[in-house]
Amino acid sequence: MSSNNYLIDNFSNASNWQVATGTWSYSNGEYYTPGNSNAYTGTTVFTAYDIVFECDIQVSSTGDAGVQIRSSSSSGTDGYYVSIRPAENALALFDVAAYKLTSVSCNITPNSWQRIRVIMIGNKLTAIYGKTQLTVLNYTHGAYESGRVFLRSYYNQTSYKNVKIYGLNMFNTDTFDQLLPTKWIPYKGDFTIDNERLINTGGNMSTFIANSDYYDNFILEADLSIDGSGNCGFFIRNTDPINDVGYFISFSSASNQCTIYNQNGSIGGASVAISTNVFHHIKIICFENHKYIYFNNMHTPILVATNDNYYTTGRFGIHTYYTACKFDNITIKNLEPEFIQKVRVLNYNPFLTTKNMYLYQYMNWNKSQNIAYEKVTLLLKATENKVFFKIVDWVDINNFPDVSNSGHLRFNETTWLQSYPLPDSPYLEIFGQGDFNYDNAVIEFNLINDVNNNVIDEVWIFGDWEMGTHEVTMIGDSTAFDLNQTHYQMPGALRNFVVMGYTYQRGVDMMLECMGHRAEWTFYHYFGSIIMFTDYLSQIPANLKFNNLTIFDKFIFCDYMKQVFVNNDPTAINGVGWVHVSPSMKYADIIINPPAYHINVPQYVFDYPEYAPSNYLFWKNYENSNYPSTISDSINCKIWGCGDREGHHFWWLSCIPTGTGVDSSNRYRNWWRYILLKV
Repeated sequence: MSSNNYLIDNFSNASNWQVATGTWSYSNGEYYTPGNSNAYTGTTVFTAYDIVFECDIQVSSTGDAGVQIRSSSSSGTDGYYVSIRPAENALALFDVAAYKLTSVSCNITPNSWQRIRVIMIGNKLTAIYGKTQLTVLNYTHGAYESGRVFLRSYYNQTSYKNVKIYGLNMFNTDTFDQLLPTKWIPYKGDFTIDNERLINTGGNMSTFIANSDYYDNFILEADLSIDGSGNCGFFIRNTDPINDVGYFISFSSASNQCTIYNQNGSIGGASVAISTNVFHHIKIICFENHKYIYFNNMHTPILVATNDNYYTTGRFGIHTYYTACKFDNITIKNLEPEFIQKVRVLNYNPFLTTKNMYLYQYMNWNKSQNIAYEKVTLLLKATENKVFFKIVDWVDINNFPDVSNSGHLRFNETTWLQSYPLPDSPYLEIFGQGDFNYDNAVIEFNLINDVNNNVIDEVWIFGDWEMGTHEVTMIGDSTAFDLNQTHYQMPGALRNFVVMGYTYQRGVDMMLECMGHRAEWTFYHYFGSIIMFTDYLSQIPANLKFNNLTIFDKFIFCDYMKQVFVNNDPTAINGVGWVHVSPSMKYADIIINPPAYHINVPQYVFDYPEYAPSNYLFWKNYENSNYPSTISDSINCKIWGCGDREGHHFWWLSCIPTGTGVDSSNRYRNWWRYILLKV
């Protein structure tokens, strides 16, 4: 079977070969020469530039034999010849028209079947000989650019079978809809394509590396099925496939374990239930020294490794270790965020000695690491990979925090268990929010100095609501401003920074909501707003029109605002709403209470089935401040998942502009720059 860029030959005939010299015959799936002459036979169709040749070969003890590539002569008098030389126990490379280029020692057993692969990409040639004990020859030479493939034997009784020849294509994505893996470089073992999937039957250790550029930081996704009891997975940042130089992400169905290895051994692992003969979706995010591994759930990583950055760049590949595996739908893309926000986490994680467990375990709450990295993942996705919150420091404090202005611990183990004797005890909110001792935390954890010296950019605090943190606040100098709660000016601060307050009682929905409030208040500070603090009809300016609103007002504009704020101005177009309020909130749904005519807007109603106009796509693709006069789309709650608070908050954050440069009003098109205080 052949075409212009591949050849598969099991030698049911010899129609793909043109004999130049010597005697050649075929039978029983083999193509052979008796060894009594100098014998050449060349392909009739193949003229690839970047090429993979592989076959099984059996040589006798005399002379030499092998494969010749990039030969433009019909008689095979030029090109590169990879020679198996049993008398010398060597694998050698020749420039056919000139001389021997190089050789390596090789243990050659005559009259035994071995595998030979020749890979040439550009001017770099790699020859690999053997099945289990591999001999590798590498050489760089640029005399020949393309040409036919020849089988060659010099007074050696030589047999060939299972020949595959194919030209290489650059990898971008692979759904394996071709007969041969033309985007992969085979280094060890074998893979075949069957039913548009790349399959290894498990009889050997196999490594294929993508024919791609080197990747430093990237997002890799794939479908993986493990059909045996061994392990398989993905190489990343690999620079030497033969010697396994790089990281290997291993999935073992036998031990239900995901493990990250470097050349020296494991650098991290996690338990995960791996069903066999079922495709699982895998995602790997690799950024600097951070490696996040996702298994089926693409929001929460099962494994995070940040303690090793020995390998900084390389190719990616697939690897199986004596187990049957299938791969499909493999994609990779560079991860080049515009902003890297360095985060220190202060995790108040009290250990209850009488219960021999942590507070979050006793109360059946979330593990803070899980929801923290889920937030990192979701915000990376919401910003179209332009903002990466990099957790550079994680501090576990196994105690309860200070209460401001009191200098003592809010709770200790005894007082907590008195208040909450059982995990399902009613939540009392005895102390309320906002009395966390920020002053002490700034000193204890050296926050001002580390922000001033760019060690960190912001702080996330985990606890429960009784620990008293604000959802979001700002600490800094005289230019600090309120973010949903009061700000703190502190001596010595050379730049402002944000402190997020999160509770592991709730999930990532709460974390996204806090980020949404941070965005709202930031945009109010930089862009201004007529709507944001207008709670009474009497506060609305007379004859207000949609065009009089600020850019932030237009962003948060909801359906009910058309009648309340702009006198049913026909030019008014809905934006994306508030963090608490859907853009499809109707006038009929709100309550205006006399006599002061307070505007009472229902909160957290995210299940409106009715469609309403919205220019959310304008904001997602924001270019300039000239607001369109037409509606780009109509939406209802299905766009985020009706009733799904986390889904709504993610959708809302994903509508924040992430463009490049500045708009016609000299405003940054990427509004995350304002949220991150990069202005």
